[in-house]
Amino acid sequence: MTDRDTLEATLDPEDWEQFRVLAREMMDTTVDDLKGLRARHAWRPISEQDKAPFATSLPREGQGLRAAYQDFLKFVKPFPFGQFTPRFWGWAGGTGTSDGVLASLLNAAFHSPNIIHHHAGTWVELQVLEWFREAFAFPKATKGNLTSGGSLANFIGLAVARHVKGGKSIRAKGIRGKKLMIYGSAATHYSIPKALDMLGLGSDAFRVIPVTERFEIDLTALQKAVTRDRKRGLKPIAVVANAGTVGSGAIDPLEALADFASQERLWFHIDGAIGATALFSDQHRGLLKGIERADSLAFDLHKWLSQPYDVGCVLVADGRALEETFAYQTAYTTPLPGSLTDSPIIFANRGPELSRALRGLPFWISMKTHGSAKFGQMVDKNIAQARFLEGLIKASAVLELLSSSPLSIVNFRYRGRRRLPERAMNRLNERLVAEIQKRGIAIPSLYAIGGKSCIRVCNLNQRSQRSDFEALVQACEQIGAELEGKRSEQYGQPRQSGREPSRDE
Repeated sequence: MTDRDTLEATLDPEDWEQFRVLAREMMDTTVDDLKGLRARHAWRPISEQDKAPFATSLPREGQGLRAAYQDFLKFVKPFPFGQFTPRFWGWAGGTGTSDGVLASLLNAAFHSPNIIHHHAGTWVELQVLEWFREAFAFPKATKGNLTSGGSLANFIGLAVARHVKGGKSIRAKGIRGKKLMIYGSAATHYSIPKALDMLGLGSDAFRVIPVTERFEIDLTALQKAVTRDRKRGLKPIAVVANAGTVGSGAIDPLEALADFASQERLWFHIDGAIGATALFSDQHRGLLKGIERADSLAFDLHKWLSQPYDVGCVLVADGRALEETFAYQTAYTTPLPGSLTDSPIIFANRGPELSRALRGLPFWISMKTHGSAKFGQMVDKNIAQARFLEGLIKASAVLELLSSSPLSIVNFRYRGRRRLPERAMNRLNERLVAEIQKRGIAIPSLYAIGGKSCIRVCNLNQRSQRSDFEALVQACEQIGAELEGKRSEQYGQPRQSGREPSRDE
């Protein structure tokens, strides 16, 4: 290669036809994988030997795309997270769609980030945000942003709360000793105190309110906490409601909390990461009555809407307040009329990110493909499957249902036929969850209800069928009995040490 060739080289392929052949091969492999998901193990552990290829040093010279693809097939593809599979119920994440795979390809090739520029992607995201504003019945003045997920969406909502209720001088002068307080239940996701930490309020600014037996926020305790804090010279500014807690799927009383926030002049933020998009269901949207009264709402598209990672959303009813919280004006972000920067919106003025992906395109394609009614149908199916699973658990002689929710999260445990001490029972259920995952049967997760370790099924899976839940229950019964027998034969007396699970929070 001559010096001139080196100076004019690019990262594009030298032979586009060879690239086309390999691209088709990759797509055929991907389609075959999607078609065969039901036959795939839910998860496979990665051995030390399997990890060895990832310990090589920085490559000085490239090996070519085909060789890199072969390495992917050998070293990466056999060990996925398992979230695409029909029995993924471990964490609150959707399982993706086949159209989402293609949409992600189109999005990568379109390669138009949403920063300050005017292109079709800007209008795609504005339409997606308007669709959500319409779906949640938010006011016309609403503005929003598509984020990396619910955590960043929560951060943005609480940042606006700090700006509006904490004093607009905060942006320039900081908190300066102001003792701002935010309230939420003990079942609130940790992204809330984490956001307060990053906002400079400190995680102690989150006042934890006890929950009822239904894992909903205790309204009486909330009122007492706000009153007590005001008497102490603290300044309550916001209350956070859960539209589906991550542990049990409980929904706080949204209407009552909206009334309370209005009476107390507090910002009303809703974390709807788990359950907000149940609103697409005609049958279940009544569970979310009051969600339209939120000052800000955070939720994810990569959960119940089955979108490819990563995409969340925040809606703020007072759109001007959202942009007042984050807007910055510089010479290099000033729109030039008639140019690429002459955009109707600067998404960087709606959150902390400047450079970010065009997150709305896959959902825009997916919504046009399926329509909102189909997404609502998936919600109905998953909730019905959760009730079906509860019926199987109640009918079992060795399983025990620990919590039910109006959504699609179920917590249960292997109780067994012998009366084991509680600590031993916890240890057995912890091992049971690990065994179900390691054997590739399914992916539930471990949780704790009232100090009892349990098997948590969070069903946001558009691919699951009732037979999958029958298989899970059968595996729990069989492997649980196996572990119970081994404990009796090998260990004799129950262990007297080990982790004590936390309460539902």
